[in-house]
Amino acid sequence: MTGRERDAARRTVRIADPSVCFQCKRPGLSTAEKHCPDCGFPQGGTDEERWKFVVQKRRERSAREDQKAMIDKARLYLFVAAGLNMISFISDEPVVLLIGVIISAVFIAFALWAKKRPYPAILTGLITYVSIQLFFGLFDWRFALGGLIWKIAIVGALFYA
Repeated sequence: MTGRERDAARRTVRIADPSVCFQCKRPGLSTAEKHCPDCGFPQGGTDEERWKFVVQKRRERSAREDQKAMIDKARLYLFVAAGLNMISFISDEPVVLLIGVIISAVFIAFALWAKKRPYPAILTGLITYVSIQLFFGLFDWRFALGGLIWKIAIVGALFYA
C-alpha cells in the first residue's frame, strides 16, 4: 500500500450500521435521512463530507480545550493577584488590613466569575488591578515602586490570558 492509498484510507469514515449515527451514536436513523437530526453528521453523505465533518468536530473540541486551559490559567493569575495583594496589605493597623482583605476578596470574586463569564471577568480584573496600583501609587510613590517586578508580571499574565 502506497502512502497516498494509506492517506485515502484514513480519510474514509466507515459506517458499520447505517441506522446508528457514526458521530453521536443515535439509533434509529432511516436510510433516507442524509444528516443526523441530533448532531448533523452527514450519515448519507459522501466520504469527503463525512471526513470534513469529523475533522471540523475535532478542531472545535481542540479549540474548546485550549480555551478552557487559557481560562483556567487566567483564573489562577487572578487568585495569585488576590494573594499577593493580601501580602502587600499585611499590617498592624486594622484599617489597612481590612482594605487588603476587601481588595483580595474582589479578585477572588473575579476569579470565580471567570468560570461563567471569562472575558469580562479577566478584563475587569486587569483594569481593577491597574487602577488600584495607580490609585495607591498617587498617595505614596514607594507603594507604586514596591514589588514592581511582581506587578508587571501580574499585569502581563492577565493581559496575556
